[in-house]
Amino acid sequence: MKKGFYNRHSQPQAGAAAQGFALFERAAREVPLDDLVEVADLACFHGGNSMEPMRRAACILRERSPGASIEVTHTDLPTNDFNPVFELLSGPDSYLGPGVRASVRAGSFYQPLFRQASQSLIWCSAATHWLSRVPAPAHPTYAAQWSEQARQDWQAWIDSRAEELRPGGQLVMVGSGADSFGRTGAEGLVTMVRDTMAEVLGPRQKGRLALPTYHRTLREWLAPLGPKLTLKEVLEPPMPEPYWEEYQQTGNLETYVDRVVSFAIAALNQPLLKRQGGKELERRLRQRVQAHPDLARPRWWLIVLRLERV
Repeated sequence: MKKGFYNRHSQPQAGAAAQGFALFERAAREVPLDDLVEVADLACFHGGNSMEPMRRAACILRERSPGASIEVTHTDLPTNDFNPVFELLSGPDSYLGPGVRASVRAGSFYQPLFRQASQSLIWCSAATHWLSRVPAPAHPTYAAQWSEQARQDWQAWIDSRAEELRPGGQLVMVGSGADSFGRTGAEGLVTMVRDTMAEVLGPRQKGRLALPTYHRTLREWLAPLGPKLTLKEVLEPPMPEPYWEEYQQTGNLETYVDRVVSFAIAALNQPLLKRQGGKELERRLRQRVQAHPDLARPRWWLIVLRLERV
């Protein structure tokens, strides 16, 4: 993926994250403070959608305790390129300032990333639909295996955050979920992408086309909270649609297709597509989106949770 590509083509993820800002600000106003306040940003990727929530939290924490030292840690997988994060932190969009420092840490958020009871605030957006692995082929026959993998991963995520948060610490998670019938709202775009991948990569690659994603229902999100985390707030807001709204205002189909296809490629970030067929996949996906622009609207069902460590 070209430098800065994801940050330039992740407006829907930015809009989704914004649905959690108010909850994150409330959390920042409520958590207990010491001389050192540690804040975690989980699954930052290239950092484009991390600067604003961290800025909001840092401002509130500085207002509450002007003399406190605030340490923000951005995390992602060891394979992530953290250079764009460092560039943002040194640029005009940075939240850094007096008493506010930042670092990065590599590791999976399906295990603890910080020492026990160290974090006052944790933020995570547009990431928990990614599973730790592909459990089975992407076929209804294997639905139970996918559901069980999602259950295990989410339990591991919750247990890890419960260990990391200090008593009274809070987390806000903005996730891509599903309604009570299992509908994500973006079936059209996902089907277009999968059909295009199957065409481009050929029948021998079909077994590798399963994306390790799962969209949980509200019941699945809330099931594993356990005794250490308590639910403060839960929202199910609509997914912002910046590309579709722009298209409705301008009528410019070419621009809409460009934005949706770039968003899909950036969101998938699949190494297989980089090695072979990337240009052809983009060309064919553009044809599909142009033929059916309404079906390509990325309208994921969102969930926003605010949890507190008891």
